[in-house]
Amino acid sequence: TLALGLIRNHVNGALKSLTLSMLGEETTIPPNTEASPFFTQWQSILPQVRPLIAALEQRSKFKGYFHILEDVYKCYYAQRATLLVLPCRKMLRAWMSGTLGAGSRAGTPTSQTDPEDIVAGREEKDEAPKSGGLRVLPHNLSAMELIQQGSPLFASFCGVETRLCRDFFAIDSAEKSQKYLRDYLESMTSPFVQQIRPIIISSHSIEELCVVID
Repeated sequence: TLALGLIRNHVNGALKSLTLSMLGEETTIPPNTEASPFFTQWQSILPQVRPLIAALEQRSKFKGYFHILEDVYKCYYAQRATLLVLPCRKMLRAWMSGTLGAGSRAGTPTSQTDPEDIVAGREEKDEAPKSGGLRVLPHNLSAMELIQQGSPLFASFCGVETRLCRDFFAIDSAEKSQKYLRDYLESMTSPFVQQIRPIIISSHSIEELCVVID
């Protein structure tokens, strides 16, 4: 148990150090692509930590050891949330304003945000004018055009995060690992869902919704 605890501490320390080294960085590449440093720099530490995580996964099959691997799950997703909460907000603002692809920088937070606040949805919320219960979006796109533009954006973010997670963990064989991934993705994309939900509910055209799905 002592050896496994040391492995856990080493892996968690590597994840935290990487996050700390990236805080305050700016990039024109958004976090929904594998070309982003949010993806590539994390890939760079895989040779260092993946064999150690695999050892924890192997031992976690025995009673009383899973909590050690679970600590690594928690640390991983907390660090990803800390690193990506600001870039995702900026991506959301660019989508709302109709300026996606305009080359705005996707900066990272300049200091550690409490990861539990981010994952639990307690982080600071961006306010925007509302009208009739719907957000007033400053662009000329129709509501359905807006959803068509934003949905692939956040879907690709989820895809990139899922692929990265699969590089770090054997999530397909671990139900609890899948749950942590789902909870993380839901917490990171919930601001987008909150924006499009009232638009979809207020839509009176099945044809428009079908176009969005296509």
